[in-house]
Amino acid sequence: MDAADRARVVDLATRAPSIHNTQPWRFRWDGDVLDVYADRTRALPVLDPSGRQLHISCGGALENARLAVRAAGRACTVELMPSPGDADHLGRLTVQGEQAPTTRESELAEAIPLRHTDRRPFDARQVPAELLERLRRDAEHDGVWLRVLQGEEETATTAVLIDAAEHFEQQDERYAEELARWRRQQGGGAVDGVPLDALEGIREQGVGSALHVRDFLPGEPSTPAAPGTPDSDPDPDTDPEPPRVERPQVVVLETREDTQAAWLRAGAALSQLLLACTVEQVSASPLTQVLDVPSTREALRAELGLIGRPQMLLRLGYGSGGTASPRRSVEDVLEGPSSG
Repeated sequence: MDAADRARVVDLATRAPSIHNTQPWRFRWDGDVLDVYADRTRALPVLDPSGRQLHISCGGALENARLAVRAAGRACTVELMPSPGDADHLGRLTVQGEQAPTTRESELAEAIPLRHTDRRPFDARQVPAELLERLRRDAEHDGVWLRVLQGEEETATTAVLIDAAEHFEQQDERYAEELARWRRQQGGGAVDGVPLDALEGIREQGVGSALHVRDFLPGEPSTPAAPGTPDSDPDPDTDPEPPRVERPQVVVLETREDTQAAWLRAGAALSQLLLACTVEQVSASPLTQVLDVPSTREALRAELGLIGRPQMLLRLGYGSGGTASPRRSVEDVLEGPSSG
C-alpha cells in the first residue's frame, strides 16, 4: 500500500465510535504492518477505571482499519495483544496480497464515514424482527454475541438499572468534572469530545420511553427557549406537548470472557453492528451508564439471565438524522516513519 492508501486506512479507523468521543488510540505503520496502541492520556479514569471501554473503542478502530484494507482489495490478518510485555499494544494488522472484498465488506466500509450516534428521540417505528435476527446472526463470532431484549419486563428492568447507575454516577463530583472536560462548544473547532449541538434539544423534547440516554449536563438546568421563539411564551391554558413516543429496541453485546482481548473483540463486533445499522438506516445510541457501575452491570447480567459478560448496551430505532462528531486528523494520531 502506498502512503495515500495508508492514510486512508487510518482516517477510516479514527471514525470508529469511542467513549465520549475520546478517540483513545495511536497508530504506527511500518511497511505493510499497522500497529494500534492505547493512548492513555485520553482515558477516563473515573468512568472507565479498568480501561474496558477504552479497549472496546480501540477494537472498533482496528475493525474499521480492517474493513478499509479489505475495501482497497487487499487481504489482511489481525492479531490482538501482539506484545505480551506491552499492555498498550492492542492490535496488529498485516496487509497481504490482493484479494477482492466481499459485497458485505464493501457495504460496511462505505458506511464508515456515514455512521454517527443519534441520542435524540426516535420515532415510533419499530426495528423489524427479521432485521434484528440478521444483526444477531452477524454478531455471533469468536466469543461475541448479541442478545435482543424481549418484552416489556426486560426493557423496564433495564431502564430502572440505567437510571440507578446514572443517579449513582451523578453523586460523584469527579464524574461531573470528567464529563465537563469532554464537552465541546459548537463552532469551537473541536476535534474530539461530545459537541453540545449533538445534545441540543434532548432535555427539552423529552424521550417518549423510559430508556434515558446519558445526561452530559448533570446538575444544570435545561436551556430556555430564546425570547420570541414559538416555545418561549407557552399558553398557560394549553397542556404542554407530550414527548414524542418512541419504541426503541434494546440490544446487549456480550462476550464469553471479560479480558482485554474480549473487550477488543467486542469493539470489533460493535463497529460491525453499527455499520450494519447505518446500511439499513437504523439509528443507534449507547445506554452504557448501567455498564459503568460494577454493581448495576452485574445486576443487569443477573436480571436478564445473560450467559456472558455485557460489554455494550444500545438502543436502536429510527432517528431524525444528525452528523458525525469531529475527529482528529491522521497526522495527529499516526506516528513513526510512515506517518508522513
